[in-house]
Amino acid sequence: MPDTETPLLRLLGVPTWVGPHSGIVFPAERPYQFLALLACRGVWTTRDELAELMWPDRSQASARGNMRTLLLRALNISPEIVIEQQSDRLASRSRPSRRGADG
Repeated sequence: MPDTETPLLRLLGVPTWVGPHSGIVFPAERPYQFLALLACRGVWTTRDELAELMWPDRSQASARGNMRTLLLRALNISPEIVIEQQSDRLASRSRPSRRGADG
């Protein structure tokens, strides 16, 4: 594991979140896709914008309901994964790694 305070998200090879104390392999499931999207955006993003990105074919009300459920599922993956919340905006402390899949 890298000696860093800022968690990394490795997207080359098998997507893996690497924190200061552990690593989590990201399976191809919505909560993990959401965390990867949030980390790659790198800026505060509104829940409506994220809901539209995750469910472009759903109504806004349906997408927002899905977003609430998805956010709860993502927050329960690991206590080391932090999603910052500010009013109606979300951001990730993780950042995509600029290194290759091997580190």
